[in-house]
Amino acid sequence: DEYLKLLPTGHVPALTLPDGQTIGEAAAAITLLGEMYPDSSLTPMLPHADRSKFLFWLNVVTTAGGSSGTRCGHPYRFVTSQSAQDEVLERARSDFDAMFDRLERAITGDPFFLTSGLSGLDFYISMFVEWHYDQDRLFSNRPGLASLYEAVGKTDAYVSAIATHRSAGA
Repeated sequence: DEYLKLLPTGHVPALTLPDGQTIGEAAAAITLLGEMYPDSSLTPMLPHADRSKFLFWLNVVTTAGGSSGTRCGHPYRFVTSQSAQDEVLERARSDFDAMFDRLERAITGDPFFLTSGLSGLDFYISMFVEWHYDQDRLFSNRPGLASLYEAVGKTDAYVSAIATHRSAGA
């Protein structure tokens, strides 16, 4: 398969760099692009005070969101019986919601996650919001997250990315 030649893990997304290398994992791509284009504000650069918070929460979202999101969307990958899949899904939804609770408490910007403004973390969080099983319920007691998602959703970059994603049938 051609994709596996580019990225042996087979995961998405993949980013092919100008030198021909291809990397995977959204958090790695966000960090690297921010470092390649420091004026983009995707990644707070050292010595910026938000750098450590950005990296910490980017990794929290990667681990907690990735695990919960995969289990929510694909419980059959973990167990075979329907009753066990239902249990995996129930636990995954609880874990997903717990991650969003932690994010809500950690938001320090308005409307974005960091006080310094829009970053790649906001786009990444918004991607996980897209995967949530019930956005109305998600936002009902998380006003900071709702504001973040609404603000990111108005950016040209996010509008374009979501349109491309949906047109690809993903």
